[in-house]
Amino acid sequence: MRRTSLVLSALVALPLAAVSAPAAHAVPASAVHADECPPTTDRWEVADLGFQGYPRDINNRGQIIGDDPETDRGFLWEDGRLTDLGTLPGGWRSIATGIDDEGRITGTSAVAGDVKDHAYLWQNGQMRDIGTFLPDAVSRGVVVGGFIDTTQPVDTNRWRAVRWRDGKLTRLKLAPASHARDVNETGQVAGSHGITGDFTPYYKRTDRAYLLEGEKVHDLGTLGSNWSESLAVNDRGQVVGHSSTRADGFGTDGFFWSPQTGIKLLPRLQGEARVTDINDSELIAGYFTCSTAPYGPAGPAVWTGHEADPRLLPLLSGFSGARVIAVNDRGEMVGTAHSLNGGGPFTVVMWRPKG
Repeated sequence: MRRTSLVLSALVALPLAAVSAPAAHAVPASAVHADECPPTTDRWEVADLGFQGYPRDINNRGQIIGDDPETDRGFLWEDGRLTDLGTLPGGWRSIATGIDDEGRITGTSAVAGDVKDHAYLWQNGQMRDIGTFLPDAVSRGVVVGGFIDTTQPVDTNRWRAVRWRDGKLTRLKLAPASHARDVNETGQVAGSHGITGDFTPYYKRTDRAYLLEGEKVHDLGTLGSNWSESLAVNDRGQVVGHSSTRADGFGTDGFFWSPQTGIKLLPRLQGEARVTDINDSELIAGYFTCSTAPYGPAGPAVWTGHEADPRLLPLLSGFSGARVIAVNDRGEMVGTAHSLNGGGPFTVVMWRPKG
């Protein structure tokens, strides 16, 4: 399962004055409380993994992948050992974007003689070129992501969602301007389609979160606004992502979706919550900005179910902030610790369940 977008955004939360004005429609009482900052949970402990970088995913074996700013290449971390993934032939840089439970890694690499980076599939030390697209996730060797359709007008969003399977790259049957963000072990794909533009303000967006199951596209709806986006899907077909509770599209709130519940606003107290991942036990990872510190850094947060209030994760000693990127089915989470200004490169950390 894929765990995060390809670009690590700034770790300083947006001002609440810009994103958290009163909602234009009723918000369930269970989702908003009078409390301010959630307490820090004591169920997880944080560990410094001993290096700096940009982690992107963790699988159920505890293997972590990401990007090493020193070498400008993707890395694999396992049991304290850091492996340089290398590049495709003639390349000088690479990034890693996803890893499955069998240790297959996907990402992109520069190649000799082509201005475009190529997607790769890495396994057991071997990197295979699988085409010119941007991969986001891999599960059981199936890779999903997107490519830019150069036949479309330059003033439109030209992203198209694709899937690579058994050596064949196919375009998914979705609305134009689409991207695939995650894939689970049953082959369900989550993402967004109908995307209006790469630089369109949130409040003007019209894209919708989807779950693709076989040939059937499930529109996941919104929290009341004109847009939504899927970020991760677990092996139970439960999806997390973002939308807005405001009819005018302003603001960003985390959502949970399942076939049984439909789209639900994640509890967010009086602050701003974002989500990044979900595991098969419905443990949801993300980050949270308290209403008492709207200009402060976001704190790493966890929801132990879609109806549970967020709880902050402990910070690494000597650091003022952190962000959790991905979670596996053992409840292990990987992320970054950072100073108050949120600058990188970041110290890579893991939160492990106590006991």
